[in-house]
Amino acid sequence: MQNDPNQPVQPNQPFPPNQPGQPGQPFPPNQYNQPGQSGQFNQQYPYNQQPPYTPGVQPPYGQPPKKKSKLGLIIGIVVAALVLCGIIGAVAANMKPATTTTSPTATSQANTSTTPQATTQTTTQSPNQGNHKVGDVVKVNDKWTAQVLDVKTSTGNDIIKPKAGNVFVIVHVSLKNTSSETLTMSSLLYFKLQDKNGQAYNETIDPDAGATPDGKVAANSPLAGFIVYEVPSAQHNFTLQFTPDLVSDDQATWDLSV
Repeated sequence: MQNDPNQPVQPNQPFPPNQPGQPGQPFPPNQYNQPGQSGQFNQQYPYNQQPPYTPGVQPPYGQPPKKKSKLGLIIGIVVAALVLCGIIGAVAANMKPATTTTSPTATSQANTSTTPQATTQTTTQSPNQGNHKVGDVVKVNDKWTAQVLDVKTSTGNDIIKPKAGNVFVIVHVSLKNTSSETLTMSSLLYFKLQDKNGQAYNETIDPDAGATPDGKVAANSPLAGFIVYEVPSAQHNFTLQFTPDLVSDDQATWDLSV
């Protein structure tokens, strides 16, 4: 509303009544702080109290958001650790080398199976037990024990070699004078080789074989050497006879295969 410039202004004229908000006019009565309604404004929003929090709505300024519980996360970590430990333990168990346990029964059986063989090679046997095998120690009489240690074949060398169709059979023997006096050994006189047909073979020489068991043997002393025979290469089974006393029947015989 504009003032009419031609109308004189009346000084100190107050604003029309019942128009609040004008200068010098107080607020209408009974709106705020009426008797019996004191603190109505503060009851709606009391001092230092925030309005209720509504889910999905940004919390009022100054109120921190609620923290999520970490219990589920901790339980998950513990379960994962237990599973990982179980996997590692299973892998370690599979990688552990197996331990072989030998039972007393198996050990006893093994010892039992090897004992007779060792006894056969070391026990003195009587010549009357029949033909012996390589390795047997035979007590021939009161003066001699004898043993065939090995048997093999040879084709000689460039200087000395068997006839065409023949080979050398080399017999390695060990003897012992068990008497109380010195005795003489002769491989040519006391040993004889025969094939399965009864054909006898004479001793010969193979310089590559080694020394023969010949010479004087002191009381209670051993003697070893190699005896060589030339035989047909088609023959493979022989017998070796040892007769240390030509005037007695004391004799030991071994079966030989080449």
